[in-house]
Amino acid sequence: MGDFGTMVIVQRSDGRQFSNIDRTHVEAMTERLKQTRPQDTFEDPLKFHVAEYRGIAGVEGVTIDLTQHWLEDTEAEGVEPETVLEQELPFAESTYHTLQSLLGEDYSLELVCDSW
Repeated sequence: MGDFGTMVIVQRSDGRQFSNIDRTHVEAMTERLKQTRPQDTFEDPLKFHVAEYRGIAGVEGVTIDLTQHWLEDTEAEGVEPETVLEQELPFAESTYHTLQSLLGEDYSLELVCDSW
């Protein structure tokens, strides 16, 4: 994982533990979105990498990594991380809203556009 970027955190909205069925559903909807969305216009295409997530309270879910960047790479290019994140924000927000619609009310989503 890079130093900063954009991701969507997906958890069950009812607080129940995330099951294999949940993960399979999220992965299928993520793949569907990936196949149907228009080509990205910024240089680094969205990754759509699904990984396990455990929140502070131990509630499980998944993250969908949309973009990731290494600080040393952007600094070498003379670009500030904030500038990169500002450029990616519209794509991340659009993806977040579409995923929210595809997944429905059973899942709560959080968009993260920051350093980690």
